Amino acid sequence: MQWTSNTKRYVLVDFSCSNHYTHHASYLRSYADFLTRLGCEVEIWINNAASADVKKYLKNYRVKAILDSPDYGNTIRSNFLRFFRDRLLGVFLKFLDGMFSEAVSENVRDILARNYFSKAYSELLRREYSEGQLNLVFPSVDGIGIRFLKYCLTHQFNSIGFSVRVINSHSRGLLGVKDALTMFSKLIAEDKEQKFLIGYETDTVRKDFSTLLPSNRLVWAPIPPADQQVKSKDGFSCVLGFIGSARKNKGFEDIPAILQILRGNNSDFSAIIQLANFEWPGFQKTYNLLKEFPGNIKFLPGGCSEQELQDALKKLDFLVLPYKLDNYRLAGSGLMYQAADLRIPIFASAGVGFEWDLLEFGIGDVFRDYGQLPSLISKYKIDYDQLSVAFERYAQARAKWCEVFLRISS
Repeated sequence: MQWTSNTKRYVLVDFSCSNHYTHHASYLRSYADFLTRLGCEVEIWINNAASADVKKYLKNYRVKAILDSPDYGNTIRSNFLRFFRDRLLGVFLKFLDGMFSEAVSENVRDILARNYFSKAYSELLRREYSEGQLNLVFPSVDGIGIRFLKYCLTHQFNSIGFSVRVINSHSRGLLGVKDALTMFSKLIAEDKEQKFLIGYETDTVRKDFSTLLPSNRLVWAPIPPADQQVKSKDGFSCVLGFIGSARKNKGFEDIPAILQILRGNNSDFSAIIQLANFEWPGFQKTYNLLKEFPGNIKFLPGGCSEQELQDALKKLDFLVLPYKLDNYRLAGSGLMYQAADLRIPIFASAGVGFEWDLLEFGIGDVFRDYGQLPSLISKYKIDYDQLSVAFERYAQARAKWCEVFLRISS
């Protein structure tokens, strides 16, 4: 299908988008919805092993499953040869890192990555030849995505712009980039036509990246706001949400202690707690404690659908994110954006990467210890109906800066 003329054209790219229980698909759809509302034409490229649930979730858009990755999607059942190839790659890279210098290892990874993005590169060549101006957007980028970007920028596409949203100075995966910041700095220095723009998710990443990158190539890139900002529910009943597939680094094992503190302060509350998609030693012990907790506690499956997640969020009065700083000093939270769209105040551990969003716009608060939660709940309970102004201001700021990141406005 050909694009219509005189329309901004976008391709959203995510090599990691293969399963419905991660944020990758929801980020893609949020950007696609936002661009569509602005009158742009959108196509989405995802992992070639993407599940049927992902494709169904993105069904309103042109979707091409042409991206390959050694880290996501391929299982011994779905594609034995690719699964074996990826496991062999992991063994080879361990040998490579142990025997050769980092520079040699990086060069070899660049070469190996071409096997995984060859279809995407060929499609890009065809598109530039047949359609001209095109914008590639990476709402979430991993190591292979960065190497694809590097290859594209060093092969001189004349009419393609690139907007890359990053969450860290390094990247994940077998083909990850240990020092992505330095690589971005070199690519920007060589990009004389300014085709390449970097978006950061959190203010802590901005501070890290601004040490090497020029300010005119680095912009805030939040997840775009939903079309309509809707209050999650009528009335207030103090329903707390510990939502997000349970992991140790998300503070799941601390939830029983948090509930005990709230109960000790005679707080009247109920809770919805999402369980683990992949369990770890100690998970079952915490889950048993939660099942025995006296009170109105409901559980959400770890691998629930996006619709089930939205339905659970709509029942909340507060979202509580007791994240650990070892993992979340730089990282943002997709759930924070979803909660903000539903006008649900967010409480998170002090020092997380998205603390700036909460405090700058007044859409929530941070706690340094769990003993502060009862007073935060009391404070926001009083001001609950007045929070709509804060959420509206946050939505407007997100929309404004997303347009800058997407090169729609300056």
